[in-house]
Amino acid sequence: LNVIDGSNNIIGISSEVILGNFEVIPNVNNIYENIALAYDGEGDVNDACQPTFIDPSNSNTDISGKFVVIKRGSCQFGSKIIEVQSKNAIGVLMVNNQGDDLITMQSGNTPVSDIKIPAFFVGQTIGESIINTLQNQNNSINLKIFTYIYPLYENDLNRSLAKQISQIKNKKHQDHHHENDICNLTKRQEYEKTNI
Repeated sequence: LNVIDGSNNIIGISSEVILGNFEVIPNVNNIYENIALAYDGEGDVNDACQPTFIDPSNSNTDISGKFVVIKRGSCQFGSKIIEVQSKNAIGVLMVNNQGDDLITMQSGNTPVSDIKIPAFFVGQTIGESIINTLQNQNNSINLKIFTYIYPLYENDLNRSLAKQISQIKNKKHQDHHHENDICNLTKRQEYEKTNI
């Protein structure tokens, strides 16, 4: 992920970001212009845990049609994303508030199928730099997603293995070979669950 100013100068690079486990794949090599900053006016005003709106003193909080920067904390990732999605945001850059370690965001109580926009998780150092820049409405920031590898998530892998196990179990004429297949897949499922 490249962070680019209004003149397309790179002002920050995150060598690694993690896409949320929401079944939405973003376009790559796109430049998302004039990214916005979520603003809800309460508590940590950039965490999108309350209904977001445009801060009259900062046009960078107009999130419609834009990638939106949101801070982690106070409520579930899914509810944050749904909030800005409802205001026509096209994507989310979630900023860690607990350091630069990266995690795979889960949707919490929000059905995954309700999330229609991509959401990335980024470390606190580069994230706070972006937020600080956007807090001045005279500044603008673009994002470029320049590489993308679809990650293998625990839920995806176990869903696939469970389907294979179910297909074998549903065969009308099981033999010893099928029983061995089930055993081997079950062992792999348990291994992958603890080693991703």
